[in-house]
Amino acid sequence: MKSPFAVFRKHQKVLMVALTGLAMFAFIVLDSLTQNMAAFPPIFGALVGVGLGWLILRNSKYTWVALTVGGVAGALIGLQFQTNSTTQAAVTTSFGSISEIELQNAARRRETVNQFLVQAFRAAHAGEENPQMFMLQSYLFGGNGDPQQEALMHMLMMREADKVNFYVSDQQVSDYISQATANKLSGGDYVKILRQIGLSDSELFNLIREQIASQSLRRELMPRYVATPENFWDYYQKMNVRQELATVSVAVEAFKSEVGEPTDEELKALFDEHREKFPSGSDPGFRQPPRVKLAYLEVDYDTVAKTVKEVTDEEVKAYYEANKEDYRNQTADPFPSQFGDEMEGLDDANPFEAPGLESPMLAPGLPAPVGTDTPAIESGDLPGPVMTPPANTSESSATPTAPPQPESTSTPAPEGTTSAIEHRPFGNAFALIQDQPTPSEGSPTPASTSTPAPASTSTPTPESTSRPAPEMTAPAPAGTSTPAPATTTTPPPATTSTPAPETTSTMTPPPAADPLPEFQPLDEALTERIRAQIKRERVMAKINEITQESRGALFNIVSKYANAEDDNKEAIAAEIQKAAQAYAKENKLRYVETPFLSPEELQESEDHPIGSSTEPISIRFQRENARTVVEQHFSGPDLASIERQRYLIFEAEDPSTLNRFLHWQVAFKPQHVPTWDEDGVKEQVQEAWNAIQARELARKRAEKIAETLRNAGDKTWKEALADVTETGKEGGQKLNVAYTSPFTWLTRSSAANPNPFAPPPLELPELPMIYGGISNEFMETVFRDLEPGQVGVTESADGRYLHVVRVDNRTDLAEIRASFLAAQGSLFSPFSPFQMMTYEDSRDLVRQWNSDIYEKYEVKWVGNESE
Repeated sequence: MKSPFAVFRKHQKVLMVALTGLAMFAFIVLDSLTQNMAAFPPIFGALVGVGLGWLILRNSKYTWVALTVGGVAGALIGLQFQTNSTTQAAVTTSFGSISEIELQNAARRRETVNQFLVQAFRAAHAGEENPQMFMLQSYLFGGNGDPQQEALMHMLMMREADKVNFYVSDQQVSDYISQATANKLSGGDYVKILRQIGLSDSELFNLIREQIASQSLRRELMPRYVATPENFWDYYQKMNVRQELATVSVAVEAFKSEVGEPTDEELKALFDEHREKFPSGSDPGFRQPPRVKLAYLEVDYDTVAKTVKEVTDEEVKAYYEANKEDYRNQTADPFPSQFGDEMEGLDDANPFEAPGLESPMLAPGLPAPVGTDTPAIESGDLPGPVMTPPANTSESSATPTAPPQPESTSTPAPEGTTSAIEHRPFGNAFALIQDQPTPSEGSPTPASTSTPAPASTSTPTPESTSRPAPEMTAPAPAGTSTPAPATTTTPPPATTSTPAPETTSTMTPPPAADPLPEFQPLDEALTERIRAQIKRERVMAKINEITQESRGALFNIVSKYANAEDDNKEAIAAEIQKAAQAYAKENKLRYVETPFLSPEELQESEDHPIGSSTEPISIRFQRENARTVVEQHFSGPDLASIERQRYLIFEAEDPSTLNRFLHWQVAFKPQHVPTWDEDGVKEQVQEAWNAIQARELARKRAEKIAETLRNAGDKTWKEALADVTETGKEGGQKLNVAYTSPFTWLTRSSAANPNPFAPPPLELPELPMIYGGISNEFMETVFRDLEPGQVGVTESADGRYLHVVRVDNRTDLAEIRASFLAAQGSLFSPFSPFQMMTYEDSRDLVRQWNSDIYEKYEVKWVGNESE
């Protein structure tokens, strides 16, 4: 048998020529086609035609004729495909249609320029340790919005540039490159980068020239928002003026039964007026949002739990022993107690040790008596801020003094005793040093109390001062002993006090609490908790097993759709439905198909809890980061990517029930302007018409209630509305008067700002008693249109309620103005909330300008038709 290399050696020249030709075709032709995909169909058609012509008549003398005819025919057929693809408009404008390919080409040209600038910046700063890439951001082209929107705006700005003959010279382009690279780009690097991205010098300059023109015109035409002092005053009021409301709510729903039947002409007129709008608050809108129809298999947690065996006591004990560290008692490290000798042995550097005091600890601002030594306090004394009665400080009165006592009658201080504050970790800074009242010299000590006597006591002189002691026992006259403290109820014995032993005190500290065991005991409560945990883990493991097995089976079922022909896909979809239903029935699962639902309808659906489910997350507290089912089916970057998800299987879990779902898209409807005959449209128009008519009736009723309250005189609202019903009919719903707490127009959000260097965003406050929510229009009425004490009528944010309101307790505007004028230094800080409000107003101005440009060129998006 010949080696395969023998064939190659025999036809080496021919194969080398073919390989070289293919390489040239790939690097030259295909690379050019990637830059201009619109030229691909005719070129590819010509190549196919030439190949077919050569295969059919390669041995004929008319081979060259066959090649020519085949190439021309293939190019014409490809050109037809090119025409069909380019005429499929993505956007219609006043100057013609713009196809998807044209938008992609515009975006690709911008990306090519940005690619060059990034590579040029890196080459210019090669070798630098930390090149400041953020400095390049201001030189890159394009915004942070939708790529298609940015591409369209670029094309519109090029139209504006043509109108005013806006021109960018080569020198301007060269200067732009130099500025973006900090004048550090060498000629060699420039040529190398051009070779890498496959552009000539003139092609690059033309691309950059185009981007500079578009961006410059956009900056020149776009309005700039400049906040005036009046704007800042308005912002300041919204943040600082507070007021309250008394409110009575009237529901629009209560008046729908009073609405008559509309004619078809009235409904069609309402439809034509609002068919291109989305609903906004109380304003109707009939533009249809994107909707998806889902099918799913549901694995029920409770059903699976019945098939899992119960957990035995032995299994609980084994689990407890294996995971005992999880049940360790969280006890703090033992802290030094003021009782006992825990503090002994600590060195002088202990930060919790307070220094000894040389004088009694007194209340702030009170001087200590002169000549008074600090009595030693035993470590066993009880805590308590009880003070020793001081001597009388009046110089005009005689100061009685006790006669000297014999040494045998004084209780000597135990050796080595220290201040009780040394036994308190934080120094007991807010308590007095003396925990118990110290008897005066010669006072008898009660039998039940052990009070250490001072080692020596000097009698205060008349010049010495001390704070008065209200409600204390007065000093005894000379020659008498000081009576016992008032807290002692047992009369002292007649005998003299006996000296206390030097080593011990008769006072014993309260018994310490029993320390917690090292581990939680396996009592009944912990046993049941572990049992439930083991059971839940087993059920979740079983659910995971069922889910994975079902996913594999469903993949085999739904994979038929991907390979089906377009004209056969409906039949394949019906087969998939039957097969999925049969699998669910066989495995005791629940098969469900939803109707077409929008993102909001899916998320709020009570019949289909899958809408509130998220991707399964093993760590429960991280569930907030998981994608929801709505995001799984509606977060595609474009319509095509969403449609490609058809019959792609996703997994989700209901966080409240732990039920598991395997779900897939059956059909998808993009957002669109509906026709009158479209399913469900007439019902939507009828409902909107009823709501409009009922709202008018509710407004009239609210105005009448407001007039009643204005004429109530001295009556309270509750008294004035005691016999008044919501609709004015007997037996109707009684009106309820509610009062808000003080609020401002805007308040700082409790949610953190994504930018850590910016203050929290501002938002409208939440007022629970204002049914239907509040809006800026609501705030405009209650803060600007109504003065304090006035009664008016305003509407809720969703248009479902009319509110009769009265403004109470508004902040004095003169005070607010004074604080505003005093705070101007902080108003213009980049991080002030008022600057954040100017940014929002600036964005609103830009959005309005974009809308004006679209209106000028009559821009309409085909398919999703979002403007």
